Amino acid sequence: MDLIEAKRSELIDLCDRYGVRRLALFGSVLREDFDPEQSDLDFSVEFSPMAPEEHAAAYFGLLEDLEELFGRRVELVEIGAVRATPIYAGRSRNGNKPWLDAAVAANLKGSGYEA
Repeated sequence: MDLIEAKRSELIDLCDRYGVRRLALFGSVLREDFDPEQSDLDFSVEFSPMAPEEHAAAYFGLLEDLEELFGRRVELVEIGAVRATPIYAGRSRNGNKPWLDAAVAANLKGSGYEA
């Protein structure tokens, strides 16, 4: 997670820019088999309510900026698209931890982000 923590302020800026309510990591970055040199990053995202055209621009803008920030491929999955599926619920129960919610919530109090 050092890779993520090193970019904390940039991530917070991206969340502000694109209207992100929640940003979470899942996948190999949370496991021992993560390769900091080659592995992609898997993020789930929840945006604040916005018009459809703004939503599309926010999604693709965030995806592009995350890939540029980390210099690697990023998978960006919207929380609402998978919230009701059993695999999402199973991953939550099995210990995948939201990065923004868990690691940064204490530092974001009063910033407008939900924890």
